[in-house]
Amino acid sequence: MKRDTNWLQQLISMRLCSFIPSATEIIYLLEQQENLLGVTHECDYPQEALKKPNVVKSVFDEFDDPTSEEINAVISERLKQGLGIYQIDESVLATAQPEVIFTQQVCEVWAISSQQVAEACEELEQTPTIVSLDPQLLNDVLDDIDRIGEITGTQSKAKSVIE
Repeated sequence: MKRDTNWLQQLISMRLCSFIPSATEIIYLLEQQENLLGVTHECDYPQEALKKPNVVKSVFDEFDDPTSEEINAVISERLKQGLGIYQIDESVLATAQPEVIFTQQVCEVWAISSQQVAEACEELEQTPTIVSLDPQLLNDVLDDIDRIGEITGTQSKAKSVIE
């Protein structure tokens, strides 16, 4: 008799947050969307990701239709403060209480800064594992799929997606 291979996945219910769209897409590919408790405002694929709480937002979300002068002023001020144009919604993060946060370390201005991630995690009940993804080439994307599969206990699904 063949054993159902989903039994391991059912035992693993890891609380995840994605601070980058590519990780969100991979999490959906690996059918772990039920464990995904927060995404960025940029996560629009698959369409269902739009229904997830936004844990990362743009500072421009507060503006209806910012002028180029307003945009320039906000970016200049945030750069002086050592911040980028994104911020973590700490109430969404606190509700999610993630065990793993997927982020990137590519750019401190056009992505959530590692400093912001570290500071926000200090406020959580338990410190999550922070996994930084930095794909530059197609093989890096495939490695990220494999890595997220390993973290979420969905290695066989990840291998299938990669193939």
